[in-house]
Amino acid sequence: MRQERYYTVRRQAQLTTLAGPYLDALHARGIPVIVLKGGVLAERYYQRPDDRPMHDVDLLLRPGDVEKALALAADVGLQRFDDAHTLDFDLRFDTKTVLTHHPHDLRQPSLDLHWALMRDWLDGRGNVWLETAWQRAEPATFAGRPVLSLAPPDLLVHVVLHLAIQHAFEGLLWFCDVALIASAMNDPADWDASISGARSLGYGAALGVTLDLLDDLFAVRVPADVRRRLGRRSPRHALARRLVRRHLARLEPLSHLEYLLPLLLTDGSGTALGTAWRRVVPSRTWLEVRYPETRWPMHYARHGQAALRFAVRTLRGR
Repeated sequence: MRQERYYTVRRQAQLTTLAGPYLDALHARGIPVIVLKGGVLAERYYQRPDDRPMHDVDLLLRPGDVEKALALAADVGLQRFDDAHTLDFDLRFDTKTVLTHHPHDLRQPSLDLHWALMRDWLDGRGNVWLETAWQRAEPATFAGRPVLSLAPPDLLVHVVLHLAIQHAFEGLLWFCDVALIASAMNDPADWDASISGARSLGYGAALGVTLDLLDDLFAVRVPADVRRRLGRRSPRHALARRLVRRHLARLEPLSHLEYLLPLLLTDGSGTALGTAWRRVVPSRTWLEVRYPETRWPMHYARHGQAALRFAVRTLRGR
């Protein structure tokens, strides 16, 4: 335990050193930045900041500031991580890019620069929700610099979607995050904002199922009125809960469900089918930017192979 705490403290110090000059540069240019997840959770909700491990720091910018922010990153020695996607793909179809001093080693400290939220699963709904979140963002600090933080209702929704939709509930640390945020929300108006926010994104069920799992597995209970307002689960939502609960109770991996659970947890089946179709058969432009080294029409064959691998992995259960 002592050794784990040492590595957590060391990592946090590295991330602070990495982020500090960049935050200074953004502040000097008047670019607002929201620090997401662990960067604010550690200070705000955990007894000690080093109780909350962090691999990287997530920063959220407004889309119109991304070009300037990338130029400032180069000025302070940060480079984009050399992954399988091009920067053009990130900017046109993804929601983030990774900045680091070590562009070929993602084990090193890094900054995840976000400008949107789960574009694949949310379409334009995420942009509307984010605009509201920006309007009620609260002052905070990170690395000794002034930043912004999501207000508690938005923080809860973001962490729930990160856990349930992006990572298929595979992360006990993120369950701890949700539990601490939910336990600290005593204002009914905050719960109203969380419920309406999750529903506006089409994932009210994701919030409800996550709170069910907190109760079932960790005895973390939310107000009865909140559970009542979230309503009864549809057969799809009940199936998602059973799948996740069974694997979590046995501490089994859940990553093979990363493409199935978002479809089960959407509030509307029509939306789920449309999203699934777009992921299996994306547009020609998406394919050309995603696989620039492949000649048309082999883009579809290459993407089809990747989709088939995910389907087999889901069916095999690992």
